[in-house]
Amino acid sequence: MQLCNTKRNHFVPKFYLKNFINKDNKIFFFDRLKNKFHDISNLDNIACGNNLYTIKNKINQADIDLFCNVFKVFIDTEEKNFFINLLKFFLNDDFTKLFKFNTKNKKIQNFLCAILKSPDLSRNQELLFSLYENNFIPVMKQIIENEKMIPMQKNKDGILVYLFDKLISFIFKNMEQKLLQNTEKFDPNIRKKIEPLKAINSYSQNSYYDLLHYILIQCFRTKKTKDLAEKLKLARPSLFTTDTSAQNVMFLLIHYQTLNMTEKLVQQNYQIVLLKNSTKKSFFTSDFPSVNTHGEIIKIFGPENIGFEMFFPLSPKLALLLTNTPAIDKNYNKEKSEIVIDDEAQIDYWNKLIFDMSERFIYSSSLEELELFIEKNCPYIKIKN
Repeated sequence: MQLCNTKRNHFVPKFYLKNFINKDNKIFFFDRLKNKFHDISNLDNIACGNNLYTIKNKINQADIDLFCNVFKVFIDTEEKNFFINLLKFFLNDDFTKLFKFNTKNKKIQNFLCAILKSPDLSRNQELLFSLYENNFIPVMKQIIENEKMIPMQKNKDGILVYLFDKLISFIFKNMEQKLLQNTEKFDPNIRKKIEPLKAINSYSQNSYYDLLHYILIQCFRTKKTKDLAEKLKLARPSLFTTDTSAQNVMFLLIHYQTLNMTEKLVQQNYQIVLLKNSTKKSFFTSDFPSVNTHGEIIKIFGPENIGFEMFFPLSPKLALLLTNTPAIDKNYNKEKSEIVIDDEAQIDYWNKLIFDMSERFIYSSSLEELELFIEKNCPYIKIKN
């Protein structure tokens, strides 16, 4: 039995793109491949694909070893080892090693084992993205409605422990759901006969940590970043064997390395600054909306790289900047953690960054603005009717 059957995956969520729909319920976009402008009202078929997050070859220890080698990840504590293996089991939809059954009834045991049996394909990764999105949505709405940055919160145990506890809790709850689905009718006392190998840790929600983490998740989850897996394989074929999967390495990057990155960012005094656009122009977004302002996509693999800063537009008038140098902007308000942009040239700068880093599509609430931007900033493009 599969825990998740979602085959259609949006790598830029519909709820986010709705922020860029105009009063006529339309979003406009430019196709860099065909050099054409389009408009659309239905967001179901944009920034998505089939089986983008489906795991076809189960993640194994060879994948984990390769991931650690390529991205210099050190699984050097009991907690980290437990978590990465738990993540592997969850992404593989293989829970047989994570539960023991306190029952002598072989019929019940066989029934439960059959439920937990790992399917050939796993789509559980979609559930993790749903968790990240559900944590991000209320924060995003609060920022847009109030036009104000949420205050920074710090947990005494730090961001890494917070994210570990949150994901561990989520994974175990989903495993229990898989076991209990349709089994309580079979045995009303089934809950007492299922014992997880690790107690679920409680945690208090930290919206600021969730927001910081999501900025990175949105960058890594896109099709453009996912395609880096095959580029990595072509560039360094000697790293790969018949037992390793480039896609699995990228999946581990998304769900494990982003946790390490958030911890490093907090340690290096990065903060989230709200950019408030007071000009007549609008922020654009794209099919790769969370971008490193300092350069190529490969630099996002770690804040230890020189020049790391993330830009993420939230709406035509608001954007987030993950930075450790906000004070260099003359309009920076430290108390409010915001920068008011009153220069249209700065909006052009951010939109050009979004355009350059996009894979194929640039989205806007205004067709006129999009046309003028292409005409002014990309004169080499020949528009097709």
